[in-house]
Amino acid sequence: MSFTKSRSYRAALLGSTAAIAASLVLGANASAQDADSDAEFEEVVVTGSRIIRKDLDSASPVTVIGSEEISLSGDTRIEDLVQSLPQAFAAQNSTVANGSSGTATVDLRNLGSERTLVLIDGRRLMPGDPQEPAADLNFIPSFLIKRVDVLTGGASSVYGADAVAGVVNFVLDKDFEGIRASAQYSTYQHNNDNKYMQEINEAVGFDVPKGNMWGGGTWTYNLGLGGEFADGKGHASMYMTYRDISSLTKAEYDFTNCTVNTGSDGPRCGGSSTTPWGTFITENGTYLVDPETGAFRPRNGEVFNYGPFNHIQRPNTTWTAGGFINYELSDSVEAYMEFMFMDDKTDAQIAPSGNFYRTDSINCDNPMMSAEQKAIICAGYADDERATLLIGRRNVEGGPRTNSLRHTNYRMVAGLRGQLDDVWSYDVYGLYAENTFSEQYINDLNTNRIKDALDVVLDDEGNMVCRSGNEGCVPWNIFQKDGVTQAAVDYISTVAVAKGQTKSQVLSGSVSGDLGSYGLTLPGAEDGIGLALGVEYREEALKYEPDEVYANGLRAGSGGASPPIAGGFNVTEIFAEALIPIVQGAEFAEDLSAELAYRYSEYNLSGGESTYKVGLTWQPTADVKVRAGYNRAVRAPNVVELFDPQGYGLGGDDDICGGETPSATLEQCKRTGVTEAQYGNILLNPAEQYNTFGGGNPDLSPEIADTFTIGAVVTPDFLPGFTATVDWYKIKIDKVIDALAADDVIQTCANTGDAGLCSMIHRDAFGTLWLTDEGYTETFQNNIGTLKAEGIDVTAQYSTDIGDMGTLRASLVGSYTLKNYFSNPLTDYDCVGYFGPQCGTPNAEWTHKLRVTWDTTFDTSFSVSWRYMGAVKIDDASPDEDLGSPTAVENRWAPNGVDRISAQSYFDFSFNHNLTENIDITGGISNLFDKEPPIFPSLSSTGYANTYDTRGRRLFIGASVDF
Repeated sequence: MSFTKSRSYRAALLGSTAAIAASLVLGANASAQDADSDAEFEEVVVTGSRIIRKDLDSASPVTVIGSEEISLSGDTRIEDLVQSLPQAFAAQNSTVANGSSGTATVDLRNLGSERTLVLIDGRRLMPGDPQEPAADLNFIPSFLIKRVDVLTGGASSVYGADAVAGVVNFVLDKDFEGIRASAQYSTYQHNNDNKYMQEINEAVGFDVPKGNMWGGGTWTYNLGLGGEFADGKGHASMYMTYRDISSLTKAEYDFTNCTVNTGSDGPRCGGSSTTPWGTFITENGTYLVDPETGAFRPRNGEVFNYGPFNHIQRPNTTWTAGGFINYELSDSVEAYMEFMFMDDKTDAQIAPSGNFYRTDSINCDNPMMSAEQKAIICAGYADDERATLLIGRRNVEGGPRTNSLRHTNYRMVAGLRGQLDDVWSYDVYGLYAENTFSEQYINDLNTNRIKDALDVVLDDEGNMVCRSGNEGCVPWNIFQKDGVTQAAVDYISTVAVAKGQTKSQVLSGSVSGDLGSYGLTLPGAEDGIGLALGVEYREEALKYEPDEVYANGLRAGSGGASPPIAGGFNVTEIFAEALIPIVQGAEFAEDLSAELAYRYSEYNLSGGESTYKVGLTWQPTADVKVRAGYNRAVRAPNVVELFDPQGYGLGGDDDICGGETPSATLEQCKRTGVTEAQYGNILLNPAEQYNTFGGGNPDLSPEIADTFTIGAVVTPDFLPGFTATVDWYKIKIDKVIDALAADDVIQTCANTGDAGLCSMIHRDAFGTLWLTDEGYTETFQNNIGTLKAEGIDVTAQYSTDIGDMGTLRASLVGSYTLKNYFSNPLTDYDCVGYFGPQCGTPNAEWTHKLRVTWDTTFDTSFSVSWRYMGAVKIDDASPDEDLGSPTAVENRWAPNGVDRISAQSYFDFSFNHNLTENIDITGGISNLFDKEPPIFPSLSSTGYANTYDTRGRRLFIGASVDF
């Protein structure tokens, strides 16, 4: 076979592959797969294998999203598209403000984004951020996606590390001809009529939105050019996209306007004790400056509503561009090159900063204090002494904090491929990718300058001045109503700047051939043994360069310091795959084939690791195919896990020894460092955030995972147009890289008195784990525990002719989760059916997406989809002692009605109309009935905004031109 002929077959099959993939998901007529078309598909490379084969089937279960599904969904953010799959869980996305990396990641099976490998056309996508190593989906141009393949678990033997939970492979259409252009606009609409939420907001004096709202508009423009040159020997294509997303804040929705807190008196609007009028914790009680009178009076639980400032959709501007070219140098050599570029800018806004109890004393001769205030604060102290005083004062005069994040990425691939002879084909390429990151955090406060601006005395002329005499220092007079000046705000405010970079380099070479030409065919088989062999070298490097403010933790509104990071690793790998037809064309064995794969990886930091795969497919009849597989996968620690410097963060959700009525006994709390005098008098953090101190570990070992799958594909002859798949999976990951959770450390210390664990708990002078930096729990990365995921994936498609009315198609993608299990030396629990403090993101047993499409006879298609998520309960309601807490349910969750979330359903409508042969109009409404999300307590906000629809109904309209 000449290379020219091989190339033409490849081009034909790639287009046909996309059509079949789309039909599998969208329920197109099954006749596209009938035996008469087999001759057209000479060469296919499926996701999860490097072996060229004659069909699209493999032993590994793959869920496919076709290009039509992408168009009908109206999603231009890739994370929204992937998130609609039942296998995907919320990760970094456009809804994250506090703690946003500015990237968009995917998390399969709720096993962590770092355990999901993202590919473009079978080649690795680089890390997305120096502090978020998972790949950034913003890089991928949505309008060029031909299909998305989602492979369940254990593909390390084929693609290398990170493919523990699975693989998401974005297959791009790079061979198109002519001009492609499209534009789309979308916006959100919601009717704020939640009487309950409006009542609890008004009960505490919070302003709350009412009536109709529109916002969050998104404009997307795409352009692509492609064509052949040099008499068909070459093909080139290029693209450019632009997307502009407007912001939405929680203030625009009544159901997110305040943070719902819990308590025995039912749901209520909570907030932060760091308030605009100040929270002053003295040895004689807690006080505030009355916002109406300016008098110093005892605090009566007043809090600041920080929620409305936070983005629930970040503003975002993204440019992408790139080009692809391939040219036949000879009948046996084709050269190809790819270049892809992205520039992405976004702002993550949260509430104003403040003095979050960063100071713990005040000079008693401070002239900013009134006589009344001095008498309370400095009782028992002389004028030349310092009295204990913790201050929670919000810098409302300075405005919200904003983190401006920018990622500029590019990825280059260059290689040669072709035929060595009639048997062997080859592919040799190099990949270089780089991500340049920068951030500028504005409107935070400098902790050193706060202390400076509060240490005030009178000068010789009787003026209030900073004791330090530092240039520019202006007293920050928070002791009087309207006492703060702009000059003081300017002095204590700070801008933090950081930059960083990630680099990925890959050199890869592989050969693939059909050994049947050498007579290597088993006696009962018709096809020969397929074989792929290869070698690969990969380098990963990362650096993070913060300024002095970041590095030294001088931001008052941060969890702690962000020291510089620098490091990297390299790995050399060899791999082999075999596809072995055992029996073909026999009774009860139309096809029986085995798939084998092996990879050996030599890491310069952690040594050698082996991964392997064994798969079996059995097709007893034309109607049924059974598949099974076992994969051993390995994930090496990433650079952040290895080299992240030790520093403070916010990782705890609760203090069982806090509050007036602690849930732990006095004896238990003593084990955690609480004194008898402190018991019952320790302040709880109203924002439910507690300090941790952790970091990376260069001595980490790779994670080891075993994946088992068993499934079946059914295409019954008696029901033309119907296809169904059922696949059971089980993933077990040992030596999991993680840190012991702060809450688990505290609970286990209280229960057992384990000296090692109790030594990890450091309470400050006030007994808290949050008021000052001296209060924290140690959380360092280590190889601890086990993760398990088990479930059943189901897909079904049906297409039928309805006469003069056209064609009706239906498709279902569903997942039933049997186990989402985590264990470490401290705890052991299963999160299926739960959400909350330990389980985080809701883990419903059953989720699905059902789409029904009517293809009319008048050039229009109408489609309706149903997204369903099953009911979940708060994890404290679990009967498992390691997970549940009956006392918490009784006192905290049940009275609030947030101990369980009922099943949630969302319905979407869309249409496509062929205006002319070259022009299509697409539009629709997602969340058609404007269904509101369930009410969550602040403790369980993880995964909230991208598990459930939180922005109302989305309307979109777009047009595409292709000629």
